[in-house]
Amino acid sequence: MNTKVIGLEEAAALVPSGASVSIGGFTSQRHPSALLRALVRKGVRDLTIYYHSAGSDVDLLIGAGCVRRLEGAYLADGVFAPIAPNFRRHVQQGRLEVEDYSNAAMMARFAAGAMGLPFLPT
Repeated sequence: MNTKVIGLEEAAALVPSGASVSIGGFTSQRHPSALLRALVRKGVRDLTIYYHSAGSDVDLLIGAGCVRRLEGAYLADGVFAPIAPNFRRHVQQGRLEVEDYSNAAMMARFAAGAMGLPFLPT
């Protein structure tokens, strides 16, 4: 039987600079932290990140200079940081392109993608 399981560095090698990546989890929980740190070590740049209620995971990528564009709802780290510090700094300095959505709108976007639709009326 063939397996689809691969190692961390092999998984990171699948993400080139300029890629679009959706990251799961919720604020400070259930993030692919090891993979994101591998992307930082690899020196990936110009990522577009899609997220829903992201936290230190996306903020780490921003601080490391890996992110060009963000599309999502709510970027903070729960009780640790009401607004993610790297996100705030880079937005204030004009170093990030940002499209801000409500939580409901991001869920509709992800649901549309999962159904193979270009959009989901709301």
